[in-house]
Amino acid sequence: MSKKNPPTANIGNVFVRETKEIINPCLKNLSTLLKNRKLGFSPIPLARPLSEFSLQGEGATEAFVERKRYSVLPIQAIGSELYWLGVILQVKFEAGFFYLSAVSIIIVKGLAEDNNKTPILRAEWDCLRENLEQNHAQPHWHIYPSSIIKNWESDEIVELRLKQLEEFGEQPEEEKFPRFHFAMATKWHLGEQNPNVEPEDINSIAKWINFCIQYTLEQLTYMWKL
Repeated sequence: MSKKNPPTANIGNVFVRETKEIINPCLKNLSTLLKNRKLGFSPIPLARPLSEFSLQGEGATEAFVERKRYSVLPIQAIGSELYWLGVILQVKFEAGFFYLSAVSIIIVKGLAEDNNKTPILRAEWDCLRENLEQNHAQPHWHIYPSSIIKNWESDEIVELRLKQLEEFGEQPEEEKFPRFHFAMATKWHLGEQNPNVEPEDINSIAKWINFCIQYTLEQLTYMWKL
C-alpha cells in the first residue's frame, strides 16, 4: 500500500489506489478464521463518492437490521441457536485515492430462511478523521436488547409493547439502546480522555476484524455454558 502524500491526507490514515488493497488483507485473515469457504467481498452500489463491499461465501443468506440489508454467513451453532456473521467495508473515493471510511461487523441469530434474523451485537470502526473528532468512541460496540426481550418475554408482552408504540408514538427504551456506542479501545487507564483510536493501516484493520470475530465466538460459547 502506497502512502505518498495524497492531496487529501487529512481525510484518514487508511488509503489506497485500488480497493483490492483494502479487501485482500481482510479476506486473507477471514479465510483462515472461517476455514476459507470460498470467501469474497461483493460490491454494494452506493452514490459516489462512497461504496461498500459485503462479505460473501458458501451458505450466505440475508438479514435485515434497522432497514439495512446484510449478507450473512453461518459461523456457529451453539445450543439450539444458529449464529450468522456479516462484514461490510465502506470506502470513500477522493482525488484518486480510496479511503477506508468504516468497517461494520454484525452478529445475528435465526433460521437460514428467515430474513428478519435477531441482531445480537455490532462492532464498528469509523475511520475517517471527521468521525474520529466526534464524541462517539471509535471503535465501538452496539448491542441489541431486542434479542433478550424475544428470548424472555411472552408473545403477549411483546404484542402489548407494539400496541403502546402505535397508540402513543413513543420509542421503547430497548429500541433506543442500540444507538449507544460502547467504547472498545481506549487509553482511559493512561489518563487519556479521548475514546477514539485511529487505525494505523489496513493490516491493523484486518487484525481488528479477525480478533473481534474470534472473541465474539468465544464469548457466545461461554454464554451457552452458563
